[in-house]
Amino acid sequence: MSDIAILFARDPEKMSEADITAIIEAMREKRHLFNSGPVAKGAKLTAKEEEVKNSLDLSIDLGGI
Repeated sequence: MSDIAILFARDPEKMSEADITAIIEAMREKRHLFNSGPVAKGAKLTAKEEEVKNSLDLSIDLGGI
């Protein structure tokens, strides 16, 4: 278990200033990972997702309503 995971597992009300500072530093170090992720509006579905989308039949699931 990593140090940051141990800190997150603790009760927030019992954390010291040093613990909170360590969490903030760790999150700031990884900020670029959150900001650089692929974000595309209207991203195309994979073949599997498209198949699931097209195979849903709510009349069967809802009992013929």
